[in-house]
Amino acid sequence: MSDRPNGMTYAQAGVDIDAGNALVERIKPLARSTARSGSTPSLGGFGALFDLKAAGYDDPLLDLEASRYHAQLVRKPIRPLEFGQLVNDMLSKVRRQRRWPRKRVEGGFRVTVKGRPAAVVDVSYGGLRLELPEPAAVSEAFDVEVAGIGLHLEVEAVWSEPTGDANATLCGATLAAEHTPSARTWRAIVDRLSA
Repeated sequence: MSDRPNGMTYAQAGVDIDAGNALVERIKPLARSTARSGSTPSLGGFGALFDLKAAGYDDPLLDLEASRYHAQLVRKPIRPLEFGQLVNDMLSKVRRQRRWPRKRVEGGFRVTVKGRPAAVVDVSYGGLRLELPEPAAVSEAFDVEVAGIGLHLEVEAVWSEPTGDANATLCGATLAAEHTPSARTWRAIVDRLSA
């Protein structure tokens, strides 16, 4: 595959493709002997299909197992548009795993967001969750000033939603930059807070 004059072939590297293919042919009968109802009849490369109904599982059990693993059961016939929408719906429910644990802030501490007071609900090295005192749309990026010490953080909103009584807005925000002096100061503050 290489046009370089010093490239090696598989054979020069000690790999015998014909011997590998012969091995696959020799073990095919062994692989077939492990087949059971519901399994695919041929030896595959990296994956296979399994028909659970052919193996004796009924639909209620399939539905139960799918919900147990937060999966979606797809039944035949598979319709491409419906399948694509199902995949998009499932992907939209996937939440990014947190890189850092959050610490709940008891009693909160005060910050200012766009000149308005807000309370910090919980913190992590990478960001914070804020409670804004009135229902409001949250912009994609904004500055947070920690009261009393003059620390300014540039943050990006990850999510926002009204509180249960709809009198305030909760907002999750991540630090816009992780390697700035203000981010290092923020991590020092988080370290000093008790979990």
